[in-house]
Amino acid sequence: MSWNTALGIITHTTPAELGLSGPLTSFDLIGPGQTGIVQVGPHLVVVTAATGSAVIKELGARLGRQTFVVAISAATSTYLVEAAGPVSRLRLEQNGEIVDEQGKPLPAEARLADGDSDEDAYLAVFSDLLGFDFRTLVTAPLTVVDLSTVGAAAAPAYPSAPAYPSPPGYPAASGYPAASAYPAAMPPTVPQPVPSAPPRNLALPDGAVLDRQTKWLRLEMRNDGLVPPGSDETAIVDLFHRRMQSFVTHIRSGYIARDLRQAGIRKFQAIEVVVLGSDEPAPLLLEAIDHVNNELLDEKIMASYQRLTA
Repeated sequence: MSWNTALGIITHTTPAELGLSGPLTSFDLIGPGQTGIVQVGPHLVVVTAATGSAVIKELGARLGRQTFVVAISAATSTYLVEAAGPVSRLRLEQNGEIVDEQGKPLPAEARLADGDSDEDAYLAVFSDLLGFDFRTLVTAPLTVVDLSTVGAAAAPAYPSAPAYPSPPGYPAASGYPAASAYPAAMPPTVPQPVPSAPPRNLALPDGAVLDRQTKWLRLEMRNDGLVPPGSDETAIVDLFHRRMQSFVTHIRSGYIARDLRQAGIRKFQAIEVVVLGSDEPAPLLLEAIDHVNNELLDEKIMASYQRLTA
């Protein structure tokens, strides 16, 4: 898993108090420079890049609410747990060492012993602070907002992940992830809509089939209708990237395997993500698929394209 995310909890706060509105998106489609908010129980959850932890804290201070921040920058091996308000706490970890610590440990920090990775452990801390499982965010629609309109500072106070090189022939501005960092967050070319009907979780495949002879698991990705009409090839590739990033994250974290076990699918040897579309694939999409196959070969994950016929 590769994260560059700050997750904030502003306690006993609602989006209505901020007076903000914006388009809906999903957790996995929040890109660099974007901020998403959602109501979870009695609290407001803020999702932004790891550099946005200061923004979350200042917003909580302006509202006079207890605020918690869990920030994960896996590319720089930096992890933050912070509380601001009546309860104050700071725990900053870099490369496996505590480099700054203030205040008494939060009870939720006991969850740092959980999980198979640092990212999973810190997500467990966030879940404990929120009182809901982290997966609540994965399935919830988030509102994309501009917190600067409510007076939040924009100055970053958290190390950011380095820029990653693009593969040959792919526009560098699109931020295609390198082998050492895949899957990394990528900036959107155009706002990516989340269809409201029928409900779909874009972080999960649209179908799963197991070939019981070869033990290959086929996960389907249907992107038709998810990109605004008239969008260029880069927008199509960006959407593929974001969904592929989500798939790989869920595969590595065990979420997909657990769901498949409940459906009677288990003990697969390799995974093929099949992008299904009604048109001929865009050349950039084929290049992106080839690059993904090279990067994920050792993990026995591959991607392909299949054109649907009437």
